[in-house]
Amino acid sequence: MGTIRQFIEVALLASLGSCLTVAGALWKLYDVSTVGVLLLVVGTILFFVRGPRYFDETIMRVSTLPFLKNMSTILDSLDAKGKSLILPSNSGFEQMLLVGAGKGGILESALLADSTDGGSIAVLNAEGGEVLRLAPLGNDLAVRIASQIAEEKHQNLQQMFQRVEDILTDMGALSTLDVLQDGAMVKVTVEGLLSHFSCQELCSKYPRVCSQLLCPMCSALACLVSQFFRCPVAVEGASTVNGRTELSVRILEEAS
Repeated sequence: MGTIRQFIEVALLASLGSCLTVAGALWKLYDVSTVGVLLLVVGTILFFVRGPRYFDETIMRVSTLPFLKNMSTILDSLDAKGKSLILPSNSGFEQMLLVGAGKGGILESALLADSTDGGSIAVLNAEGGEVLRLAPLGNDLAVRIASQIAEEKHQNLQQMFQRVEDILTDMGALSTLDVLQDGAMVKVTVEGLLSHFSCQELCSKYPRVCSQLLCPMCSALACLVSQFFRCPVAVEGASTVNGRTELSVRILEEAS
């Protein structure tokens, strides 16, 4: 916040100089007027020379831009087009799910673009006609549970997902949940999910966005994998057939 304070102080200095200049001229207090002119000149110079830098530094420190640029670098380096890419939560950030139809593109532009109406699924248009999805995962029950589980610091993946299964089973939200890790691939199988719409419905609704869109539940499960390994993950597939949901997640350790 020091940068903001400096920015305000420079603006106030120039304003004070203006007031003293006017007051000195009105009441013929020329010494006061001279001091006012000096303050006005110094304040104006600092405002126009240093002001933009103060502003830029403040914006870059408190905004989303640094984290977005980091995500853009990861997307480009992995060439993760057409897949869901989930990164561990960053300091001051909620968990975020990224989907790119092409390469990462300019994510800052995507963030500022208009989104289509998709509930918790925000479909954003980036520059050059590329389409991204940037969905903050923080409002639905599945993600709140995932966030709580991630804070419990479980020793292994099976233990963590057993905890998830216990909670959701007690709630009557599912019947079984299994997880299997084979190298960099993690497969999560869920049966009996209630109030769950298939990820295929999203893919059919937004066919040009990405080859693999995720519902909030699958997003939350994939986020758990990302949180446990503290590295980005790419969702290779998610399907629901006859009440059985299978989610395939690839661990991207080289991008951490």
